[in-house]
Amino acid sequence: MNKSGLKNPVFGHLSLVREIDPQQKVLDREARQLELFKKALEHAGEALFITDVYGSIEWVNPAFTSITGYTFEEAVGQNPRILKSGVHPREFYEQFWNHILSGNVWKGVFVNRRKNGEIYYDERTIAPVFDTKGRITHFVAIGEDITRRIQVEESLKAYSAHLEVRNRILSFLLEKRDLNELLVCILEEALTLTGVEFGGIHFVEDGKVVLKVWRGISDEFRSHVLFYPVDDIPFWMKEERIVHERLSENGVTPEFAKQEGIQSWACIPFVLPTGEFVGALMLGSRKYGVFDEEKVDVLRGVKPLLSHAIWHAKVYSESQRRLLRLEVLRNIDRAIIQQLDLKDVVNVVLSGVPKDLGADAVALSLFDKTKTQLYTFSMCLPNGTVIDKEAFRLSEGLLYWFLEEKKPVIIYDLSTDPRMQMYRDIIHRWKLISYLGVPLVSKNRTIGVLHLFTVRPKVFESEDIEFFTTLAGQTAIALENVRMYQEIYRKSRVLEELLNVQSTFSTVPVRDLPQVILNTARTSLQVEKADFYIYDKSKNTLRLAACSGFSTNRLEACLSEPASIVKLGEGIIGRAALERRAVYIGDIKSEPRWRGFSLDSLESIRSAHILPLEVFEELLGVVVLFSSKVNGFSEFERELTNLFSHYMAVGMRMALLIDELRETNKLLRQAQETLIGQERLKALGQMASGIVHDINNALVPVMLSADMLAKYTDETIKKVASGLKRTAEDMARTVERLRFFMLPG
Repeated sequence: MNKSGLKNPVFGHLSLVREIDPQQKVLDREARQLELFKKALEHAGEALFITDVYGSIEWVNPAFTSITGYTFEEAVGQNPRILKSGVHPREFYEQFWNHILSGNVWKGVFVNRRKNGEIYYDERTIAPVFDTKGRITHFVAIGEDITRRIQVEESLKAYSAHLEVRNRILSFLLEKRDLNELLVCILEEALTLTGVEFGGIHFVEDGKVVLKVWRGISDEFRSHVLFYPVDDIPFWMKEERIVHERLSENGVTPEFAKQEGIQSWACIPFVLPTGEFVGALMLGSRKYGVFDEEKVDVLRGVKPLLSHAIWHAKVYSESQRRLLRLEVLRNIDRAIIQQLDLKDVVNVVLSGVPKDLGADAVALSLFDKTKTQLYTFSMCLPNGTVIDKEAFRLSEGLLYWFLEEKKPVIIYDLSTDPRMQMYRDIIHRWKLISYLGVPLVSKNRTIGVLHLFTVRPKVFESEDIEFFTTLAGQTAIALENVRMYQEIYRKSRVLEELLNVQSTFSTVPVRDLPQVILNTARTSLQVEKADFYIYDKSKNTLRLAACSGFSTNRLEACLSEPASIVKLGEGIIGRAALERRAVYIGDIKSEPRWRGFSLDSLESIRSAHILPLEVFEELLGVVVLFSSKVNGFSEFERELTNLFSHYMAVGMRMALLIDELRETNKLLRQAQETLIGQERLKALGQMASGIVHDINNALVPVMLSADMLAKYTDETIKKVASGLKRTAEDMARTVERLRFFMLPG
């Protein structure tokens, strides 16, 4: 073989030249053509090499050496695998060899490695060479170094991607007015561009740097980066950086990020031209060295636009939320001001709070008379369903905060905070996570709580709290108005019933008055149970005279017990009677002065209201009202019971006076019948004189009582007093005529 790698041709012996001269010419011509082809190949700009059927290199041209760095001597005898870069998988080469060994021409691009280790792109065509029998004897490969072209194409592709990302972000900026929607679009675009698994965007609001949107991070990781004070931003968020740091290395990666398995992360702060920090984009991956600098450059290029857009979106979103809040407050105010029923007010509030204001579920509850538990409860669930059953209980700590401090309560994660004891099925079914509770305050008194829940972790902003506090104030005023209306309405109904009952007292036998009064208390005041003690002035004692609402025959059973007779001034009932003042016992079990009956253990009695019945300091008896609940009588109900005791006392006194008049009339009729008969006129005269004296004595207190009753402003009482006085005056005139008739001669 010569230096060029081609075998030296042998043309025959010199002695035969003359005999084969025509053949010599052909051979000479072919030799010249081969030399021409050789020179052409050697001077070609493309890298050429020839291999045998097994892939062993037999010849290369200078361009091959220029591109690969391997000389002719270094390349010949080697396999083209010396150019292998390791980029292509084994399957790639298997398919390539199968293709050319089948007699086919292969065209494609190899990613190869030069002798100095540099990677280059080789666009190559490889064709088989056949012998006269059609067998493959060699392979000819011609290739071109297209590295520069590939780099330009990739640069153009990267720039095109940069423009596409920029255009998409610009379209987001033009289309998305809602801040959260814009942040979500930006985060999704950044994750797609960089190909990492984790990401989040922090934003400055209300004096805090708050994690507004996130993808891929765990709850534990999120708890570490949820928010920071604006004057204490962590170092790794303040500056732009790309970090590749293995878990075993000690560097700038926070420990909680390493626990998440993050080995690559990047931070791109958003800063206005004024230098004001408005937020930051955080990206991360569990893979080491995953960030491509060029792709991160795309995000850097649009950072000023993002900073401005995010800020303007925040301003726009805040203004929209303010308008929405004002509209919601106005609509709810209009709706609740027209309601006169407590349940209707509650439903208006529950249905009037849109989810756009940050509450996926809304509940409203009112405190009972003890102010320790909630007695009215309604909740609008995330799907719009309203339930009226209790869904959670408040701990003592929360009750104190609502009742005493009268301030909102925020719970970031309900599942980890013991103060809100929610029923497990409610939590799991609706996945309620964050909570805001706002007390309903009226006249400096907490009457209930407005509860707000979210299905995603939420940091409630000051504007959220301010809005819901205003809404709670509106609701409290509306509920207070409803309460006042209902109390006035109920008071008028009770007064009407008491006057109607009072007007019937004159037809009721005196002995039945205690039972009538107790029945009136149960129907008008809706009390559960009641006792009546009649006052015996001669013995200065109170005696149990009637019972109502008990499951047993209480009166008969209790008359044999000492507690059925109470001396004036003894025990809490006797003391109330002596002092002529009502006494309220919120829990009789904690009142040492309470003296009950043995049957009380069979009854549900927890609180009592003791009401003396007295008119012009004249004691008539004592009514004791019972409730099965601790603090079973509200302030308004106690006001009604005091009104009840007054009207019942007046009615009872009037009934007693009328009964006395009946007795007086009876005596008068007896006297008139006795006077008949002239034969004993003198004796009758003496007797009549005595009767007249007795009747006059009886009429004096009747007349005085009638005058005193006439001073009441109540028209019904004045009317009864007027009739009583006329009857007494008629009797007085009759007695005077009788006395005149009996005067001697």
